[in-house]
Amino acid sequence: MPRLKPAEVAIILERIKSSAPSDAEALALHIESVGSEDAMMMLVREMVEAKQESKAAEDKTNATLQSWRPIMDSVSASIKKLAKEDERRNNLDEKKMALAERGAERDHEMEADRLKAVFVPLVTALAGAITTAAAYHFGGG
Repeated sequence: MPRLKPAEVAIILERIKSSAPSDAEALALHIESVGSEDAMMMLVREMVEAKQESKAAEDKTNATLQSWRPIMDSVSASIKKLAKEDERRNNLDEKKMALAERGAERDHEMEADRLKAVFVPLVTALAGAITTAAAYHFGGG
């Protein structure tokens, strides 16, 4: 037998109330109780369905993440390789800069040595000439 609609139940209850009010009251309480039990069962059923849907979604998400794992591992390895390469380049750049600085210092030292090689004999010769001229001039020569 199919379930009665709320309007049909109300009509039946009114008919019973007119003939047996106490029985109608007992039946109304029983229907209300059954209705609240049905509502509770429906709520529990909805909760179970929601939990099952949530579990299915979680399983699907986990499966998707697992399928991405090789890609993420590859990306991670690539990033690590790039970081090592970048570190190697930075170290190489630092070494080049240090080498360039030492080269600049060496060039400066070579320039100073070259200037000494030119000016020391020149100054010595000039000093000798001045000394000779002074000796000649003041020495009565």
